[in-house]
Amino acid sequence: MALSSRGRGRTRALVLSLWLALCALASACGGDGGPAASPSASPLQVTEEQEGIRLTLSVDDDLYAVGDVVKITAEAENTRQDTVTYSASPRGGPALRLGIISDLAATQELGTDGPAADNNGELPPGEKLRREVEWDQQIAMYQTPLQAPPATYRVAAEFVVTAASGAQAGVRAFVSIRLEGGEPVVASQVAIETALFHDEVKNWFEGRGALVTCADGNRDLFFTSAIDSPSAIETLADIYQLAVEKGEPICSAVTEGDTWRIIFSGAGPPPQRISAFLDLHDGTFLSVEEGGPVVPSPES
Repeated sequence: MALSSRGRGRTRALVLSLWLALCALASACGGDGGPAASPSASPLQVTEEQEGIRLTLSVDDDLYAVGDVVKITAEAENTRQDTVTYSASPRGGPALRLGIISDLAATQELGTDGPAADNNGELPPGEKLRREVEWDQQIAMYQTPLQAPPATYRVAAEFVVTAASGAQAGVRAFVSIRLEGGEPVVASQVAIETALFHDEVKNWFEGRGALVTCADGNRDLFFTSAIDSPSAIETLADIYQLAVEKGEPICSAVTEGDTWRIIFSGAGPPPQRISAFLDLHDGTFLSVEEGGPVVPSPES
């Protein structure tokens, strides 16, 4: 459960800043953030342009039933007078990036295993780069993917290029879609708070301290909470790392079938690791058992 070094985590945070900005702009699952559509855009298509790089993003519908595949198309066009170059995203994969923004997980990239030709190249004046991907409505949770619950989601696209002068130009576009059907899903933070209210979990903390720091690997966030007032407050990766080094109580949230498994671990008498189970869809507390998987911590 150990976190990687702080230096590597800070580097990753800087590299990902452009892409993670999508979440703030979109105000999570379909908020009012993000660039405005051009006047000629339809509800299913939007075109944005920055510094001569035009990006058109479209989907095949605006409302999807459970089981429907969401078909997404993005096309980047160079309207400048000079050739620009594009390269693989900081995490690897296509330079023309596509993703899904939700409030259950960090921005979920789509089609990262696409052809290598999409990753690096040149785009002469008037030329276009096109990508088509499909989303099966699965949210990539750790450790069991979930059917996305009914809500409005944002499809996001981003394309960053480098001009001959060395200057970078980037453009982003967003399209909103709605999913219907399926079951609701309790947020991981709510599941953590509910688990901390339970007497069996409180008893485990006897002699281990009054605070717990949790790593939510699904959203790349960290929380800290007091046992006598279980309200999970967002905190820093460094606080989690310090708790790990001191052997203080830590926790992680993972999905397991139709349940949330909240894994607590810490120094002290056995068991040094327990798991609290909650219903994934309504948050009902189910049980506590000893042990649980070791969960890689998010690098923030």
